[in-house]
Amino acid sequence: MILRMRNISLVVLIASAVCFASDLSIQQSHRSIIKQLTQQTVNEIIDRCFTVFPASVAVAIDSTALNEMLYQDVAESFLSKNIAVFTSRESSDTLFEFSAYDVALKYGEPFTETLFGRRKVSRTISLSMQFSFLSQSHHKVIASQKMTVTAIDTINYADVQSLSDSSIPFSSVTEPQLSFFDSILEPAIVTVASAVVIYLFFTIRS
Repeated sequence: MILRMRNISLVVLIASAVCFASDLSIQQSHRSIIKQLTQQTVNEIIDRCFTVFPASVAVAIDSTALNEMLYQDVAESFLSKNIAVFTSRESSDTLFEFSAYDVALKYGEPFTETLFGRRKVSRTISLSMQFSFLSQSHHKVIASQKMTVTAIDTINYADVQSLSDSSIPFSSVTEPQLSFFDSILEPAIVTVASAVVIYLFFTIRS
């Protein structure tokens, strides 16, 4: 009986340690996710609009904090396809007009996957943008569209504050809200259960 109790205590302690360690994943910053959304979208737009890529493109953006933040991401998308990028409209016949007009951040309800696991929360970042490709010599719109792209992932609830970034001009942010059970009852239950397991382990061992 004593041996069985000791084995149970060891299993619980090891399981809790494994669960805790598995939660120590690196969280992507809001900025890196927005960069991925921007570049994936621009790359898809380029591939869809051209069978043969132009040698260069002039990029025109609205003068807003969000667009200025994303300009380098847009430029890198063209450069990755060996398309030269200019800021002057006169420098290229192909004009790319780009404007991101909304970026929002929303968290879901906190949850835990295991008894001893970290509390987690879903994160949704959405980016709304519009673009146009124009041939300036032919005064022709090659393509024009508005779209909203979204990225959803799961992060540790404890990292919510450290991942916040005041430099990103979010139009709206929905903070995660802990329920009464999550904020008070669950931590109390976990604390008591952990204390009991540790007490039994050392008592049986002695």
